[in-house]
Amino acid sequence: MVIDNLAPYGDATLALPGGVAVGSVSSITSAFIAQLLTIGVAQRMNGDGRVPPLYLSANIPGGDAHNHALEKKYAGRIRRGT
Repeated sequence: MVIDNLAPYGDATLALPGGVAVGSVSSITSAFIAQLLTIGVAQRMNGDGRVPPLYLSANIPGGDAHNHALEKKYAGRIRRGT
């Protein structure tokens, strides 16, 4: 599957004199696409009556406890880089 983030060739939006270009957009559009995919999966799971296993903000009451419970449930499937 290919997801085109529609970034311009060279991933720059402003060409400067001397062949230099700046203003990459791929990081912004990629993050946006990732969030859209997360929303779509969560909506589909919710529509099927399932609770999506999503992290909650640590800034809300119970957020940390919820996230720790998810990490315990999926301990064998979560990998963290070191």
